[in-house]
Formats: sequence, structure tokens, C-alpha cells
Amino acid sequence: MIDPTQVDLFGEYITQPWPLPFGIRPAKRIRHRKSPVPMGYARLPGHGPPGETCRTCERLLLVRLARGKAVYKCGANRANHTHGRSSDILLRSPACILWTQGYQSEDQSSAPFIDRLKD
Repeated sequence: MIDPTQVDLFGEYITQPWPLPFGIRPAKRIRHRKSPVPMGYARLPGHGPPGETCRTCERLLLVRLARGKAVYKCGANRANHTHGRSSDILLRSPACILWTQGYQSEDQSSAPFIDRLKD
């Protein structure tokens, strides 16, 4: 039903019934999946020695999860480790203030790891 007292932005009476004709639709609300807030770093990345990354830190941990998946976490922040992505770290992140000299090789197979398969 059309109410003759409804006026659009330009002062003209609205004559189109609801729903709108084909091809004209109101905007749909799109729901996006939220990315996890990164909380795996012990301190804010980028405040450590210049040119160093998390890859070369002594506190780097390799955590092996179920189904053969392995992720990297910061050993200085073990109290906040979760079983999800939110506590993972990127190896290419710039070093934080707690960075200490560790592994220099690109191969991280010798990095200490936690086996979470038993948990």
C-alpha cells in the first residue's frame, strides 16, 4: 500500500510500491568472518634490533599440532598460547624488544618444539 504522505529526498511523492522493481534492490548486509587478533607476540614487533626477525630469535618455538600441522609461536609468550591462529607468529615479522641471538640458518628443523599431540 502506498502512503501519499511519504516524500523522497527531492520532495516528490513516493509512487512505487514495495518491493522495488526488478534490478533495484536495497543494499544487503554482508557478514565477514573476523580474523583473529594477533596475540602471539610477547612484545610489539619492530622495536628490536634493526634487520632481525622472529626467524632468528632464540625464543622461537615450533609447535606440532594434530594431523602433521606445525606452527611457530613465541616462547616468551607461552602463557597466552592457544590451539588456534591467534597465537601464531610470522617468521618474517621484525624483531621485538625481547629478541635474543638464536638460529641463523634458514632451516628451522633444529628449533625446539612442543608436541601438542599428547595434550
